[in-house]
Amino acid sequence: MFKKVNLLVPALLISVFATGCSTFEKGSPEAVEVQSFPPGANVYVNGDLVGQTPYTVELGRKSTATVEVEKDGYRTKTVSVAPIENENSRDVVQFGLLHEVGYYQSLSPNPISVQLVPNEIPTSRSADQYGEMLELISVVDQQRESGQIDPVEHKYKVEKIIEFYTE
Repeated sequence: MFKKVNLLVPALLISVFATGCSTFEKGSPEAVEVQSFPPGANVYVNGDLVGQTPYTVELGRKSTATVEVEKDGYRTKTVSVAPIENENSRDVVQFGLLHEVGYYQSLSPNPISVQLVPNEIPTSRSADQYGEMLELISVVDQQRESGQIDPVEHKYKVEKIIEFYTE
């Protein structure tokens, strides 16, 4: 009986310390919400595909992460999520263990909200801005007619094209 207990206690201690190491290294997890327009974009955290927008990902409070939002037909948007001091950091007395697990930190930005830029939008304007704008809107109209994009995405892309040429 005592032999089983003697083996069980070290096994439990090892499992507790082995799983707790990542919490000390990365900090306690914080839910970070990732939203995009248009929705349905792939979300990558540090290069690994984790889901599609809208999506909530758990990240460690003490470590920096790179979040990429990617969708076909749009430019990829990269956001760096980093720890910042939160309201708990104003506590007069701070305890070491709480500091180690990230109690005094929060991740920023949170939530992440991304407006994806359509690939059709050029990086600079040509001499014939209105002709170029008309051509790009025609391309987006063809995408809508062929079913590549839905009416909401069509409206969004046309608005972004017009916005680019009227700024």
